[in-house]
Amino acid sequence: MARKYIASIGFLSLFFGVGLYANALGVLLDMPSLMVVLIGAFCFGLASAPEHRLANVGTGALVSGFIGGLIGLALTASTYTTMETIGPALSVVCLTPLYGLIGWSFTKMLRSS
Repeated sequence: MARKYIASIGFLSLFFGVGLYANALGVLLDMPSLMVVLIGAFCFGLASAPEHRLANVGTGALVSGFIGGLIGLALTASTYTTMETIGPALSVVCLTPLYGLIGWSFTKMLRSS
């Protein structure tokens, strides 16, 4: 059991370590994207039976991440018109699916036997 927690903390540390190493932790953190994934994961977990809760939290994170990414693409396409402004906006759009994948991977590690 302790191995799961150590591995999960190591996995999350990898994400933050890359941001710190590249001096780009601020670029990798976007609160609206994170909230989309966390709220979606919470809702999936809340709607599930207790024995499947952790699996559904991970699924909710993954689904919310990709839906949030598609919403971000639609908003970006309708708002930004020049190439100078669309680049930074697209980098933020990529964060929501990234957070979803990280959440899904994290719960997958905790569920593994």
